[in-house]
Amino acid sequence: MLDQGAGTHTAMRLVAAEELKLPVEKIRIRTLDTSEVGPDTGIGASRGTRIFGSATRSAAVEARERLLEAASKKLELPREQIELRGDGTLQTATGQTVSYADVAAFGGGLRSGS
Repeated sequence: MLDQGAGTHTAMRLVAAEELKLPVEKIRIRTLDTSEVGPDTGIGASRGTRIFGSATRSAAVEARERLLEAASKKLELPREQIELRGDGTLQTATGQTVSYADVAAFGGGLRSGS
């Protein structure tokens, strides 16, 4: 993701943090090398925030759903009884907590295809 000084990296971290209920400091940006991606027409001004923001939100929503599904399997509870707490843990309706890291390890890393 390109950041030409318009704060794109910060904006994407904020979007992901909101969806994943994490402090923004816990969200990291991975900048790709141009040899790892295809050609691009470029971005200008705040257009990058709109385009990258939509993609970031979609990815964060997918990550949240995978996290909740894996937690449901790990804890053997219905997904509806598990929620993100906002501190890197999930909490069940009974008060049990489990870290995102433990759930991700159980779920095989929760990586997506994109």
